[in-house]
Amino acid sequence: TLSSAPSSAPIPYSRPPRVDIRYVPWIDLPADIATTATLLNYTYETWNDYGANSIENLNWDRLSRNEKMYAAILGYQRESWDCWQNHYQSLRWIDLDNEGIQSKQWWEALGW
Repeated sequence: TLSSAPSSAPIPYSRPPRVDIRYVPWIDLPADIATTATLLNYTYETWNDYGANSIENLNWDRLSRNEKMYAAILGYQRESWDCWQNHYQSLRWIDLDNEGIQSKQWWEALGW
């Protein structure tokens, strides 16, 4: 079960709102949304298989201007893209303490 509720961690954190259209099967997408998704290199297969599109390996800062525009049309912003699309996978160590992420202290507590 997915939740957009704040975490119970002792630091202030709330998950960015989920972009629900991303979880609609390709066949049920409105035509304009499917067209926009194809501009981000999504296909029927990659849309329905989360993580299959290589663009999901990029955080917001690594998207091109056009890719950011298309992602915004789908409803994404920096925070929602990095959380729900990239799952913070492309962040570097230095990025982990950025406002909105604030996880560096937990990695350090684990010995990293």
